[in-house]
Amino acid sequence: MRAAGTILLVTFALAAPAPATVLRQIDHLVYATPDLNRGIDTAEKLFGVRATPGGQHPGEGTRNALIALGPTSYLEIIGPDPEQARPARGRRFGIDDITAPRLTTWVAKGKALDQFAAEAKAHGVNVGAVIPGSRKRPDGVVLSWTYTDPRVVLADRPALIATFDSPKGRVELSSR
Repeated sequence: MRAAGTILLVTFALAAPAPATVLRQIDHLVYATPDLNRGIDTAEKLFGVRATPGGQHPGEGTRNALIALGPTSYLEIIGPDPEQARPARGRRFGIDDITAPRLTTWVAKGKALDQFAAEAKAHGVNVGAVIPGSRKRPDGVVLSWTYTDPRVVLADRPALIATFDSPKGRVELSSR
């Protein structure tokens, strides 16, 4: 039995992608907060970096700020937008139910999300419907994408994001 376990472990290790490959698949980490300014201040104390304003998520009742984690990944600090009403369906990432800033989930880069979501559902895994999303940056530029509905995201699986239809510079980030 011990030999079988060792063989399984070695097989998994050899089949697993290299850590650098895995890290390139991470689009962003989601740090949800009941108050965006509080979340930005808390993140600055934790990481020593002040987040850059990201913008509003129209119709979602949220806005965000961003901190670079590398050339293609970032930390999203997301909280209620006082300029928008709370959506009837609630804000993403459980923002309406949290009382303090916290790392909520992560978002992986994906392709063919409709196919992926259908295959996951066929195997009993609900990753949520593929829906459109957008963010209006402070300079007025609107960025758009598709992603799996983050309202069904659980801690054991990420939301997936794909299909950016946006101008160059989708993320203007703080890295200092």
